[in-house]
Amino acid sequence: MRSQGICWKRCGVGATIVLPILLVGVALLPRTAPSAAAESPEMARLSRQARSVTIYRDEWGVPHVYGPTDASVVFGFIYAQAEDNF
Repeated sequence: MRSQGICWKRCGVGATIVLPILLVGVALLPRTAPSAAAESPEMARLSRQARSVTIYRDEWGVPHVYGPTDASVVFGFIYAQAEDNF
């Protein structure tokens, strides 16, 4: 029984050290999303490509992807796959 008390003391000391560090870390995280004006050219290209794709899901949930180019259809397929898995 005595060893359980020592464990609680050790855990309590560890918690009093780790908890404030975690709280300070969370407080320092940025709270705002990056502005649209700071968007990189690559993100602008991907955004245009995403707008050109149409994903239709039928009654069984199967995605049907339509787009003007093969690359945009692949982009839409990957997006639909991510929706299914995440």
